[in-house]
Amino acid sequence: MHRGNTFLVESGVETLTVGVYMAWQQQILKDDPHNPAVHMMHRLLGQPDWPFLMMGLGLIVTVVGLSNVNHAHLSTFLTVLMGGLWFSYSVGFFIQDMDFGEIKLTTILSFFVFIDIVTHAFYNDDGGGGKG
Repeated sequence: MHRGNTFLVESGVETLTVGVYMAWQQQILKDDPHNPAVHMMHRLLGQPDWPFLMMGLGLIVTVVGLSNVNHAHLSTFLTVLMGGLWFSYSVGFFIQDMDFGEIKLTTILSFFVFIDIVTHAFYNDDGGGGKG
């Protein structure tokens, strides 16, 4: 399997798994109606359709990675979508944690996944716009 596709499979399964977990455990993002930023993030990312979006994107990315497609634009497009989704959740978790006074493992791990996606986007060798 091509190295870029291995990344897609790993990231896709990770995104799919987290989406399933978030759909099952719906209280990951907590609301604070007295803090406009936390309330807004909860209203945006705390809705049930976001975990399903995460599951759908994870499934598509996994299938593309497993099918050994080497189309550079598709890989880049999917990487950007995953990066945007993970960045959104990372910021949402961080805003929530700042309001409730503690940094949780979900925030740290979501930032690591986002950093992994960004690192792959800049340093891959599958023709997806990377420098390597």
